[in-house]
Amino acid sequence: MPRPVPATAWNPDPSNTNPIPSYIGTGIFALTVDGSTVYTGGAFTSIGGRPRANIAALDAATGTATDWNPGANFYVQALSVSGSTVYAGGSFTSIGGQARSYVAALDATTGTATAWDPSANNHVVALAVDGSTVYAGGGFRSIGGLPQSGIAALGDNTTATLLAQFVAASTEDGIELRWMFGDPSRVTTVGVERASHSAGPWLPPPPSCVTNPMSRSRSIAPWMQPETTSTGWWSSSRVVARWSSAPSRRASSSRSRRAM
Repeated sequence: MPRPVPATAWNPDPSNTNPIPSYIGTGIFALTVDGSTVYTGGAFTSIGGRPRANIAALDAATGTATDWNPGANFYVQALSVSGSTVYAGGSFTSIGGQARSYVAALDATTGTATAWDPSANNHVVALAVDGSTVYAGGGFRSIGGLPQSGIAALGDNTTATLLAQFVAASTEDGIELRWMFGDPSRVTTVGVERASHSAGPWLPPPPSCVTNPMSRSRSIAPWMQPETTSTGWWSSSRVVARWSSAPSRRASSSRSRRAM
């Protein structure tokens, strides 16, 4: 017969004095461990002997809450740690002192929300990090500015100031785009996308519309030929780049757009 597995004395003892909706009560929905710290998310107002709003960091030895305290205004249902960043997903619209729609990146030291903000349109209940990519799953239908049904892959960091210059000029051949990066040595790939309006969908132009190769170290000029579609003229273009935010950190992605 299988032997019962006893629980240890480790007991952070969460409680919830404000269960909304009431059927949730107190619950722990997410756990992830990083070294001597256990990050936990759920529906609670206190845990580890200290008041905490739905997210906390616990000492793996004692179960007491650490000073880390991002505070979410609603339930946290997914957590993942990568380096100095804690990714959180859930039903919240505010966390780490910033407005964030259902998904956020938190500084593992301070608990403040970073600039990373994919902004889902509904709850995120699963997160996983692999290299430079954050995978998210949930009940959303859009995230990161694109229509994505329930699952998406997101760039993992937005800490760098990428674009130093971006201009668009009308020429006899079409629209000429030129840009320059603040630190070109950290840019790994560059691309162009365009759309008939700023809401998308954003698509790469046909190869015939780009007469210059992509470059990460100087201004370049892909020519965007005027072209009609079922929804009208191509009216917007944007640069899509992937870069390393610091020499020792993984690649990251950012998008900067310019309406034309």
